[in-house]
Amino acid sequence: MRLRDTVVFCSILIFGMHLLRFLRFHDVGTRTRQTHSSHQLLVDTKLPADAILHSHLNHKHVRSATLKPVQAMQELQAQLHHCEIELRKEFPPSKPRIDTPVTNHTMTSTAATGSHQKEVDWLAVTIPTMPRKKNQDYLLRTLNSWSTELYMTTEDPLYPRLTLYIINVYGPGHTRFDEARVIYSSSRYRHFFHFSVLRDGFHNEPMENPDTGSPNKPGWKVRQQTRHLAAILRSVEGLAHYLIFAEDDMQICPHGLMVIQYIIRRTTRLDDNWMAIRASFGMNGIIIHDKDLSDLAGYLLRHQARRPPDHLVVEWYAGETEESHQYRGQRQHMGYRYNIFYHIGKISSLRDEVSVSQLPLCYDELVVPVVGGLSVTTSYLKW
Repeated sequence: MRLRDTVVFCSILIFGMHLLRFLRFHDVGTRTRQTHSSHQLLVDTKLPADAILHSHLNHKHVRSATLKPVQAMQELQAQLHHCEIELRKEFPPSKPRIDTPVTNHTMTSTAATGSHQKEVDWLAVTIPTMPRKKNQDYLLRTLNSWSTELYMTTEDPLYPRLTLYIINVYGPGHTRFDEARVIYSSSRYRHFFHFSVLRDGFHNEPMENPDTGSPNKPGWKVRQQTRHLAAILRSVEGLAHYLIFAEDDMQICPHGLMVIQYIIRRTTRLDDNWMAIRASFGMNGIIIHDKDLSDLAGYLLRHQARRPPDHLVVEWYAGETEESHQYRGQRQHMGYRYNIFYHIGKISSLRDEVSVSQLPLCYDELVVPVVGGLSVTTSYLKW
């Protein structure tokens, strides 16, 4: 079956699923504010069929519905499973991979596996981590969300060549980091995880007169965070074709890894020299090419005293300054329509107060002012 015919067939099945939901289901969403309809999701995106189905039905952080009758649901699920098999035939299988520790002067490494040479990854996921005041288990919960997304069969055409780099930027005394390192060093997911500690060095500054700063003027803690990010970028340079920023209190949404693969493949098909792709908010879900890591690291260091790091990254990939515009040239940055990360942290690593802001849930639309940097020159992915 040709890919186009398969997509059309799967789309018809999804429409039937949503029609059942419209006729026989009731909404039990976690919030009451209006969001995009399931039909709109069908029209505006061409995610793999199973990803759309499960992202709406099988996670407590996604607006869901109670399905009746069960028999009709099971029949449609069986057909959707067949669709997934047909769609996967269109992707070439990835080669098995062997892990190796990161060797870089800015990081001390503790790999979860052996020290064999491996091929360059397809994707690197960077997760800087710091302890919270009450030792909340944000990191463990975040890593668990990633582990549920990993494919464990190397023969699977969608088996991802990726490594999650969990970087302790705090140093000794980060007990949640130590717990996670022990847990994943003996788990079946150990080949995907790499734990390291950021060494003292250029990312520190004299602390004689620490300043608190303001929301738009970085204090010493925010400047330190920016330097941490620059050091991390330099440490993973050359280890993967693409990098995605993540945080230790942001869980990846159900089927988020499949969505990341889809976003990168689809964007590259349109323009293989894209500048960045955004699929969440804050410092999460920003995807960039490995070839751009060095320039971004330098840009963060040069402008650390002027703006917070999440503002600087947008400024860099959107070409908002003369310096960043010269580097960017005519390259375009993209924005995926839906949020693929879920914020679980109520206590920030920078401040002690509890966060009560209403942030997007899984697969909520990313619109202004939640996501900035989507200018008129941005291609907005609505598939």
